[in-house]
Amino acid sequence: MNDSFMQQAQELQRRMEKVQKELDSHEVTGYAAGGLIEMTMSGKLDPLSIRLSKDVLKDKVPDDVLEKLDLTELEDMLLVVFKDTKNRVEKHVQERMSSVTGGLNLPGL
Repeated sequence: MNDSFMQQAQELQRRMEKVQKELDSHEVTGYAAGGLIEMTMSGKLDPLSIRLSKDVLKDKVPDDVLEKLDLTELEDMLLVVFKDTKNRVEKHVQERMSSVTGGLNLPGL
């Protein structure tokens, strides 16, 4: 009975690792402002890209400024700040969980 339980646990672990790998390579894109803003993330919740349409700034920025505006730099800065924030949250969570687990490395926590 004990061997059967261990075999089931090992099989479950293998299946979970397989699904995790599949999720890690999966990408999902979300949209805002009627599709004028989009963000793509990996299955690991890592931000991969942010895209802005100039139309999102219409009525907020003068036309002559909007014509000269290169959104690529703004998109890159937004991506950097999102990644930095995610990393800081992950570090904070890890520190808080470590204080509860006494430094034990428990999967999923």
